[in-house]
Amino acid sequence: MPGSGDGTPPAPAATVELTAGEAAFLLGCSTEYARRLARTGRVLARRAGPAWLINRQALDTYRKGQPCPTPSPPPESKPTTR
Repeated sequence: MPGSGDGTPPAPAATVELTAGEAAFLLGCSTEYARRLARTGRVLARRAGPAWLINRQALDTYRKGQPCPTPSPPPESKPTTR
């Protein structure tokens, strides 16, 4: 969808996230196994309170047997000397 006439850029595409239960349904596994995939980093996911939200694209990649894309690591912090 284009931006407005005054030059406002279009909004970026939204990220689709699934609950562990929804991911489990699509994978044909238990909800606990879907949580384990998220917890161990085998699929890209984040915590929202007690729930895991799993990235739909990462789940589809996992279902195809491809490795999960890893998020960029944070910049290294140097230890401070006192």
